[in-house]
Amino acid sequence: MNEFDSVVEAIDAGWELDDILQLIITNSQLLLDLQHSYIVLYEAEQLWLKANSNNLPTRVLAPTSAEARVVAMGRAVALEPIQALPLWRTLEFAFKPEARGWISAPIRLNGHTVGALAAFTEPTPNEPLRESLRFMTVLADLAALALERGQFWLRHQRRSQFIALLRTISGISQQPSLGDLAHTIAEQLCEIGNADLALISIPSPETEEFVTLGMSETPLALQVREQGLDHIPLASNALLHECYQSGQVQRLALTDENWPELAQLGVQHVLIVPIHDTHERLGVIVLASLEDSQFDDDALSFLNFIGVRLGYALKNENLLEEVVHAERRRISEDERSNFIASVAHDLKNALTTVIGTTQLAMRKLRRGDQSYSEKAFNTIATKSQQALQLIEDMVDVSRLEQGTFRLFMQNVDLVQLAADELEAAQALSQNHSISLQSNLDHYELAADQQRLRQVLTNLLINAIRYSPNGGAITLRIMPADQAPLPTNASISSESELEQAVVLSVSDHGMGIPSHELGYIFERFYRGQGSTVASGSGLGLYISAAIMAQHGGKMWVESQLHHGTTFYCSLPAARVQ
Repeated sequence: MNEFDSVVEAIDAGWELDDILQLIITNSQLLLDLQHSYIVLYEAEQLWLKANSNNLPTRVLAPTSAEARVVAMGRAVALEPIQALPLWRTLEFAFKPEARGWISAPIRLNGHTVGALAAFTEPTPNEPLRESLRFMTVLADLAALALERGQFWLRHQRRSQFIALLRTISGISQQPSLGDLAHTIAEQLCEIGNADLALISIPSPETEEFVTLGMSETPLALQVREQGLDHIPLASNALLHECYQSGQVQRLALTDENWPELAQLGVQHVLIVPIHDTHERLGVIVLASLEDSQFDDDALSFLNFIGVRLGYALKNENLLEEVVHAERRRISEDERSNFIASVAHDLKNALTTVIGTTQLAMRKLRRGDQSYSEKAFNTIATKSQQALQLIEDMVDVSRLEQGTFRLFMQNVDLVQLAADELEAAQALSQNHSISLQSNLDHYELAADQQRLRQVLTNLLINAIRYSPNGGAITLRIMPADQAPLPTNASISSESELEQAVVLSVSDHGMGIPSHELGYIFERFYRGQGSTVASGSGLGLYISAAIMAQHGGKMWVESQLHHGTTFYCSLPAARVQ
């Protein structure tokens, strides 16, 4: 594995950002023989030293530093000698007087420069600064990918929690105990909003106070209950009263003046939004944090949205149904947008490795070193194939959506096809033992051979990916009457046709949590395993569609930490 590929693998494996940045620093040292390299990033409107080769502690750089100026310019810089930079003495590491050169490549995210990878170096006739800067640019792109990947995961995690919350809210009209459901909603609000306390309060005209309908189960909530703050007189709290009366959001730092009871419990910031429908306000939602940082715009937007949806749910069951349908459409569009961004990220991931590996191979060839070329070609071929697979998946999804996805039927020996795919999959991993179990020597049926290969390839590769510690993977072919019936499995389609044969792929890997089984065949869905293995979230969706077009169905049974089995059945009507 080369230096570029190792960073990509770390990003895909879900390493912590600080560890990935430090790996980039280490690899920049290995590639370029740098004297000192470091990464600076903007956070909370300040430029921070985030990683470096001298094990210096994280700290804020002065806004007048040369690094800040160069990041503000947003372009790569190569300086030889260093004194060519008017403000060179303000470089964070100008204590390196022996270094004659300084290079810096911007780290760009979503069209903005968010930091830079920089280094002091000693240029040589064979290695001019601008040659080194080309490699720094590739490594800076990998740092941007690491930042991007983290954002994707957080957005995906928040979206999954958000969808679960909408489902909870949609159950208000069927819930016998509104209080219990409100507590569940508050718990979910607290988790999604990254808060230490969530309250859902409604005014009581009889007692002239805000009564807590639901509260999160957190240590801070326990203190709030002990002090009787789950009942707040209307006239005693200006923040709640203002939000409820005017409908204006309150997002501010807490003081002894504006909410002394919570301030004394250590609360630093609060976010308060009204619960309302089109015509009236029904209550307020409160998020409170013990951290010295304000709730961000995402939290504000999310809580505002929930305030409206919760208001509709409490007020009007029929309107709630309309809201749920509207939200499903909106979420579908969000999923599409996130999918496009995710695919773009994965394509950049693959192409960045291809570019970096190609440049490194050319550099070594110019030095007369041909030993790296074969490894470089393997890396380039692998990453190019990944990029091609992403594109093919997008084409398949487009065809499915437009109704132009077609099968090309021919006689297929299912047993031979399975044996071929097993052999190909075994070549991908030395840590797994892949076997075929079948009482049938041959089994001919009419099918699209390439599409069945696509399904088997996807299932076998998934089995390898999601059992990272190795182990046995079993591919079985059996008559349908000998196959186990689905129990609490997730089934992709409910075909009523008589099923003739069943394929299954079993592993002993990480398994799938029970709460994810219901979504596993949905388009773009990627569960918690996405932190272990990369992918577009389309493989199972496309595979299930292929089986459905054959008149069959697909289902999965799984036990967390004990493995997963995917089943595919084909109907007797297809057998010739």
